[in-house]
Amino acid sequence: MSRVHAESPDATAGAALKVLLDADLDASLRRSPIQATVRGIPGYGHLLPDLSLEDLRRQQARERSALERLRALDPKAFSGQDRVSYELLQDKLTLAVEAQQFA
Repeated sequence: MSRVHAESPDATAGAALKVLLDADLDASLRRSPIQATVRGIPGYGHLLPDLSLEDLRRQQARERSALERLRALDPKAFSGQDRVSYELLQDKLTLAVEAQQFA
């Protein structure tokens, strides 16, 4: 008889953190596709930076949403590198959201 094991809360939190980190990296590379090309990261070479006000507003909304999703995770669920990644992403997004108040 085989038992089905539910994912531990730590594994679920780790997976959610990875999704947020991957989305943040993708957004950064889309904002600066030339940097992706310089660094040899494939998949962005066909893009140009979008410097429109509309794109800036989309980026700001993404930052606010990502910070909200990150804050919904329990930081106590992380240790080691995941804890460092959590803290760094939280600092980055908090600064980005706070900077939105300035034109």
